[in-house]
Amino acid sequence: MKLFIIILLYGFLNFYLCRKVILWFSKFKLKRSSIVIKALISIIYLACFLSVILGYFLPVSSTQKLILKFSNYFTGTMFYMLIAAIISDLIILISVRVLHKDKNFFYTKKYIFSAAIITLTLVGGLSLYGFIHAKDVKVTKYDIVVKNKEIKEKKLKIALVADLHLGYSVGHKMTKKMVDKINKEDVDLVLIAGDIFDNSYDSMDKPDKIKEYLKSIKSKYGTYAVFGNHDVKEKLFAGFSISEGKKAIRDDRMENMLKEAGIKILNDKIEEIEDFYIIGRKDYSKAGDGTNNRLSIDKLVKKVDTNKFVIVLEHEPKDLDDISKKKVDLHVAGHTHAGQFFPLTIGTAIIWDNNYGYKKYNNMHSIVTSGIGVYGPNMRVGTDSEVVIINAKFK
Repeated sequence: MKLFIIILLYGFLNFYLCRKVILWFSKFKLKRSSIVIKALISIIYLACFLSVILGYFLPVSSTQKLILKFSNYFTGTMFYMLIAAIISDLIILISVRVLHKDKNFFYTKKYIFSAAIITLTLVGGLSLYGFIHAKDVKVTKYDIVVKNKEIKEKKLKIALVADLHLGYSVGHKMTKKMVDKINKEDVDLVLIAGDIFDNSYDSMDKPDKIKEYLKSIKSKYGTYAVFGNHDVKEKLFAGFSISEGKKAIRDDRMENMLKEAGIKILNDKIEEIEDFYIIGRKDYSKAGDGTNNRLSIDKLVKKVDTNKFVIVLEHEPKDLDDISKKKVDLHVAGHTHAGQFFPLTIGTAIIWDNNYGYKKYNNMHSIVTSGIGVYGPNMRVGTDSEVVIINAKFK
């Protein structure tokens, strides 16, 4: 039923948008009849529309991968086209009902042609920028000072990455960019905060090559990771999960691949390294074993010496104020993508207490990364794909 409602809503929005696109294009002076133009646009749009549905229902194959990759580009453009269409209709509604403008003016060739040119230029430019920008990996740095902790080191350099979403949109090339950025920084420790995979192990382009790149990450103390809500076997519709929920199961190949790459998984486990601890937590929404048996932060913190430097590594930045009261020094997470593309960037800022960047809770430093990869629409507008470098100094 949930899937049926989503497909129905998706179909309705695309029907509305397709009619708007046909109206825009029908005013261009093309040497074809109006019927031919409408038919051609309808066929092209139908193929784009069906790519999302076919990608969901088809079994994993090279054809399905190609369709889903295309649909991830289409959904991003569709999103901005939809916003443009709604704004266009709101302008007409306000102008006619509130400002009492002549309704007929908004149906003249001159107005529609102008609106079409402006809309298609803006949407096309914004989408193209988003597609290209999503592949550009930045380095973001934060300096933190940790006081009153028993630690011999005067400083610790940490690389934080999250949300690789290895699969339909992100492959070995993006992985190499990430690894090169990390290795260039000469870090002491590497932390991966979940959503390493994009729900399907088989969706990766070259898993062996990706594994070799991950294995080549260099650091003094090694690489540690936790899983996120996308590190499970689940079908996605336009990049969004619509089934399974907490019962979702992880593909064993995901964990095996990371272990073979020399990455240690901390599923509600603690790693003690010289004078500091890493507490790795299972994902809040999908533990990956078909249960919801995540340990509480209280039980985990009781197992460490809080006089030493304590790091909590998890996917979602939840309950940060509560965690800060457990004598945790640094909390790192991902999940939010910082909204990934405008205007969703506004939504995440409302939903999450710390949706991106640095924030301090009592004596705890909270850092949330916008991630490396993308979910669904293969674009970034108003956010960056990033490797975060944390320079921790101790007093």
